[in-house]
Amino acid sequence: MLRTPPYLPSFQFHEAHELTCAGNPQQLLQAILTQNLRQDPLIGFFMALRERVPGIFLRRKPPHNTAAAPSPFGLDNFTRLETTPTHMTLGLVGRFWRPTFGLYPIADLSAFKAFNTPGVAKLILTFEVGPTPKHTVKLATQTWVHCPDTATRFKMQLYWALIRPASGLIRRRILALAAKQARTTRPL
Repeated sequence: MLRTPPYLPSFQFHEAHELTCAGNPQQLLQAILTQNLRQDPLIGFFMALRERVPGIFLRRKPPHNTAAAPSPFGLDNFTRLETTPTHMTLGLVGRFWRPTFGLYPIADLSAFKAFNTPGVAKLILTFEVGPTPKHTVKLATQTWVHCPDTATRFKMQLYWALIRPASGLIRRRILALAAKQARTTRPL
């Protein structure tokens, strides 16, 4: 069920998580997209920590004017690259190790494929739903990161080492929240 994305020439970083649950594939994928991730206490905590800690180390004060503050990072920062009834691929391009993630806007799959800037990483996040033998489904997520050069790979490696435990927890929570939401939603 888990497959390598065709949109990256290669990848240097990867993580995968899955759970077995009841639910309709379309409902589960829709639940992932419609979740307010920050309402989950653990996800909210780790996301707020990720957004605030770099500023502390760089001795930057948070803006007093909330209009000047960047909007919180979430799944809406990703570009939907591909969607099928059982699979969703999201893309993100940026310098993720920077305090503001250093994101580059990507309009669509063509723009994602064409993007090739030294110093900027490309990330693919997938969610996939597949059947299991016991009348349940397997809900899975994978993340791949491609770094175009050695300097980018080094920066990403340091960042990955710091965020990976929290990132894995966030991914597992996203799956669990989607499964819970799909259980409480009427069938499509």
